[in-house]
Amino acid sequence: MKKLVYVLVVFSTLSLTAQEEKDPLRFFPHAVGNRWEYGYPNSSEVGVISIDRDSVDEEGNVYVTHRRGLYKIQKDGRIYLYSRWYYENDGIFGLEYDFTAPLLSVWRRSPESRYVGYVSLAYTAFFYGRERDVVMVTLCRLVNPADTQSCIGGYQHVFAEGIGLVEESIIETEEVQSYLRGAIIDGDTIGTITSVENGAPSQSCLYPNPAAEYIMVSIEPSSHGKLRIAFSDYLGRESFVLYDGEPPSEGKLLLDLRAIPSGCYLCRISAGSRTTAHPVTIVR
Repeated sequence: MKKLVYVLVVFSTLSLTAQEEKDPLRFFPHAVGNRWEYGYPNSSEVGVISIDRDSVDEEGNVYVTHRRGLYKIQKDGRIYLYSRWYYENDGIFGLEYDFTAPLLSVWRRSPESRYVGYVSLAYTAFFYGRERDVVMVTLCRLVNPADTQSCIGGYQHVFAEGIGLVEESIIETEEVQSYLRGAIIDGDTIGTITSVENGAPSQSCLYPNPAAEYIMVSIEPSSHGKLRIAFSDYLGRESFVLYDGEPPSEGKLLLDLRAIPSGCYLCRISAGSRTTAHPVTIVR
């Protein structure tokens, strides 16, 4: 992800006009019932963002719970965060994102905050099956709160159109802080969801994972229609087709991975009208 972002910087200006003509909230899909799950390097913790049934106020603003606090998603495209510890001013709504701001135009996260924000990159890329607009928001830490140019570090958040936040990283080290592992958006599932409300399992599971030479894919017996299993990179670009045919009657497939190089992939499993994508690591 990080390498792609910097490679595509030369294309960022090509998509600005098109982006301004669209709803800026496309980077924050906010239908009731949407859910995102995030993983953290070297941790088994799962962070959850969800939109509850009572999350819309009289003015149409949407409220999203988050591990940091509470997001307020305004209809004008500005995203505020309420947190008792995330800002220097205790217990206020601070401006977290402004997708209406021009490229590189700085906003202040709160009146006394040591952080400012700006959209640092805007481009298009292939994510989860189609080309999408992508933006990177930089949240910069200031040496001097009175000087918005005195940035010494901070965070970068990458958003994909129709999906939402897909990655958080630290500016100084380029270390990934969290990454999207799965989501339910407008009824469609992408990636791996482990804590859905009804406790139902995903359509399929893979083991072992990490894998070396073989991986077993278990398909729900209720799956109907043609079955297709393919590996893609994390931008959705298909690399290897492992199976394309009728679902096995016993609901399990043993797949040969020996021709696939070591690395991290998304295993996309399509059965009938439903498609899920699961992170898979091949290690040898």
